[in-house]
Amino acid sequence: MRVSEAGWSDTQALLGFSTAAALLAGFTLVESRAGQPIMPLRLFSDRDRAGGHLGVLLLTGMGCSSPRPPGCGGCGPATATRTAC
Repeated sequence: MRVSEAGWSDTQALLGFSTAAALLAGFTLVESRAGQPIMPLRLFSDRDRAGGHLGVLLLTGMGCSSPRPPGCGGCGPATATRTAC
């Protein structure tokens, strides 16, 4: 997605966000019905733990989307091969 160039109302951006929301809803539905879920949803009933998960998610997202100079490490599988800044 090229949100910085096309804007948040771009069709590709909206399609990506709606796809992510649908996949998250499907994952939640499957996990709520599973006998041995990968991520037990009861973990999110504790407010402190849920806040911690949300904080890590937001910090990770901010780190992956922050601008970096060329050649610096970023997110993804090639991160280990790049130099750190």
